[in-house]
Amino acid sequence: MDQKVLEIALKRSIKDQAIARVIEAESESALPKGENYLSTILRIRMKVVLGNGRVTMRNLIVKRGDGSDNVAVLMNEAFKVELKMYSSIFRQMEYLIEDVGDYEEPLWCKFIHYDSKSSSLILEDLKAAGFSLVQRQVGIDMEHGQLALRSLARYHAIGKVLEERGIISKDDFDTHPLMTNSRYVQTLSYSGLKTLRLAMVQHWGPEWASLASKLDIPSDVFYEKVKSCSVYTDEEFVCLNHGDCWTNNIMFKYNWQGKPHSLRFVDFQFSNYNTPCADVSNFLYMSLQPKLRRKNYKLFLEYYFEALIKYLDIYGFKGTRPTLKGLEAAMERVSFFGICLFVCWYASLTAKEGTATFDLDTLLKTSGSEGFHSDMYLEDGIIEKLGDDLIDFVEKYFSS
Repeated sequence: MDQKVLEIALKRSIKDQAIARVIEAESESALPKGENYLSTILRIRMKVVLGNGRVTMRNLIVKRGDGSDNVAVLMNEAFKVELKMYSSIFRQMEYLIEDVGDYEEPLWCKFIHYDSKSSSLILEDLKAAGFSLVQRQVGIDMEHGQLALRSLARYHAIGKVLEERGIISKDDFDTHPLMTNSRYVQTLSYSGLKTLRLAMVQHWGPEWASLASKLDIPSDVFYEKVKSCSVYTDEEFVCLNHGDCWTNNIMFKYNWQGKPHSLRFVDFQFSNYNTPCADVSNFLYMSLQPKLRRKNYKLFLEYYFEALIKYLDIYGFKGTRPTLKGLEAAMERVSFFGICLFVCWYASLTAKEGTATFDLDTLLKTSGSEGFHSDMYLEDGIIEKLGDDLIDFVEKYFSS
């Protein structure tokens, strides 16, 4: 076929499906209260005219960093990182995927525009594309967990190859703020620990009193233990991390049998460089059902390792590959961060809708002296969810 004919046909096809005009648009909150903490997420529903004259509906997501002065400071720092990911890094990742002939779907939503005046990201609406969240109160099961870990391994491999090619660098990213920013660690995570300890003393019964007393840790000791998880050696396999792999930041799509077959990660505000095990540990503790994690911890790590090696091969990584032994050592190095997130945050992030959990603005305004509520520690089943890990946490790190 004549090349000119192909060119005309392709341009016409693209124009026919492109939006020619927006007739009307209205916005609504994309997430109910308690499902997002650092930003305002709006769904924009539009009636549009396509290039071929057809009138139809289209959706977009607008994400912006609204909030009080205290939250705005945190959000502005995080928003700069996320903007870099959507406007630059993901484009380079897509080029690599195309170059190696990888036909799997991308792991992030489409970036449409950044409006600097309103500090707003305009993104693809994943819900309109058939993606949905696992219920955070239930947590992720084995089937979803394996897909998520395989996808996380793919994400890490893509980033590592871009680093090897000199396209991105560890110098482009800061450390994780919930590891190294003393204000956020002590104001947020440490406040969660204090609230848990008080709830154990007041509501969990005398059998938990001894354990609760061992959680009375000085804030500076707590911070130094968390901060140590950010320190890696030159010999360690490190890569670009997502930084916030909890249930509400992973959206799944299902086949006709209701089985998950693809996913998208969202909220790249805490992207940072570290061992990939920081992400893996974050995911295992903050997304998986606790009993499932405890029973299959080693199995999940082995599954992730096999997927990581596979994807490093697919994307043509030429450097030294990690070993399972090396990943196990890295998991141990960052283990305090993973279980610390679980101990300090899991109950509040998985509480029933309507349960008072925490107020981010109040926490930041009062340096953590107010803002965390204890209601989530009174819910049915919370001791069964947290108890075994709390015992391990104290025995491993604060037994003396």
